[in-house]
Amino acid sequence: MRRLLLSLLFVVLVRPVPVLADWSGPEIIVSGTWGAAENQFTVESTDMGDIYPTEFFVLADGAVIIQEGKLKVYRNGAFTGVQNYDGHIEFCDQAIVVVPEGREDGKPVDPDISYYDSDGRLKWKVAAKKYSGSLKWVGRDCTFWTMDKEKMYRRYSPAGALLETRLHRKEIHHERLNNGQYRTTITYNEIAYVITRRNEYAYNRYVQDTNKLLYGIKGNSVDVLDQCGKIIDTLQLPKDIKFQGGEDNDHGRYQFVHDEYGEPFVDAHGNIYTWRRTPASFSILKWSRRAGPVASPVPDAPLEPLAVTVSSGLYVTWRQSPHDPGCVTGYDLSRAIDRCGPYTALARVERGVLKYKDSSADPGTTYHYRVRSIAGKMHSAYATTPSSVNTGCPGQSPYEMMRRYFQDKTYFADKRSYSLGDIEMWKTDGGVYSDVDKKLIVKALRNEIYARHGRAFESTEMIRIFEAVSWYKQRNNFSDSELNEIERKNVEFIVGYEKKMGWR
Repeated sequence: MRRLLLSLLFVVLVRPVPVLADWSGPEIIVSGTWGAAENQFTVESTDMGDIYPTEFFVLADGAVIIQEGKLKVYRNGAFTGVQNYDGHIEFCDQAIVVVPEGREDGKPVDPDISYYDSDGRLKWKVAAKKYSGSLKWVGRDCTFWTMDKEKMYRRYSPAGALLETRLHRKEIHHERLNNGQYRTTITYNEIAYVITRRNEYAYNRYVQDTNKLLYGIKGNSVDVLDQCGKIIDTLQLPKDIKFQGGEDNDHGRYQFVHDEYGEPFVDAHGNIYTWRRTPASFSILKWSRRAGPVASPVPDAPLEPLAVTVSSGLYVTWRQSPHDPGCVTGYDLSRAIDRCGPYTALARVERGVLKYKDSSADPGTTYHYRVRSIAGKMHSAYATTPSSVNTGCPGQSPYEMMRRYFQDKTYFADKRSYSLGDIEMWKTDGGVYSDVDKKLIVKALRNEIYARHGRAFESTEMIRIFEAVSWYKQRNNFSDSELNEIERKNVEFIVGYEKKMGWR
């Protein structure tokens, strides 16, 4: 057992924590030993396991508050004391929020909502007469929700002003799209974030920071998302390390903790924390994000294809972008007589509008249309009518063809094995491709598997293709081990095809 423990200690000391270029850490901001003293941490052993501190909050001023019966407060790494409140405790970024509990003798209490700073001083109070119903939720922005006897939800400002009334307080909505993906809409006050994924539940929970970025948390992984749900940064926290002990007749083998970590916590500024416990100590770790300018979000294109109908006029219709409603602010529609262009701007319509009457169309003339989503000053790739697929047009470079192809391509190399039809797309695409183009296409399809995980490329060809598509997010800590078994087999299948064609 001693030899096993020493080997595990060695692993803990040398194993790196994956951190992207925009993160630094971890920094230990709270540290203490187990014990009964005020500045120590307690463990209570029960038949069901050990009970130890698992709940903490970090206020916007940097104070760390650990819930362990009473509230233990730390500032700049130093223990500053214990606070105790008579009532139900919530937190928001600016304060500790306390609501009195009902009295045991049944007599009414004054249910004022009190906000305290990290030193225990009262910052402000919302009198009970200013709001209706009982408190149900306090937001990170210090607004709060109540529910009355009719189950009507109301949201109030920190000062007690009524902001909105709803029949429900549902902030997360899931729906399945026609293309097999799921759209999750997360609404924080007036902002809606839209995430489109193959997995319906991409994250377990969400947090919004003061810069209006969204953090998707799942297990020990945290993704930073823009309003279109695009990942702009990722942090992978360390995983637990445990080892097995002797036999236990009732529960099998004993499990001893060596290193155990809690769920990630995101503060108001986008820094990430987690607690860590070992047999000798309890601590809280912090990863600081070196946040730079965030690029404007790029929406997904409208779902293809467009349709053209003639009934009391010529109408162009399209299916909405997965990010409408969400970050989409409108749509641009353009038209051409030749499928390869040039295209002329026809109209810009508002979000939610999916139909346009082309009153300027000349009878007897065939037109080709294309539409793209707009998010402020950014735009998506184009969706087109079936006859307007813009591949193989004169003067168009293979890199532009590949960019357009991979911009809207649905990725499934991690779900099923490739066949020849998946990599010989030129046989069904209707374009005219040279042997050089075909070689580039197959090479790009192989590297797409890596690009979907954020691998950085050295090949000029791959850089020109993938750095031009909005879904590609380069990561410096990519590892081949991130590919699942199906993806690895698809890479091998494409390599075999390339060898057969004499391209490798």
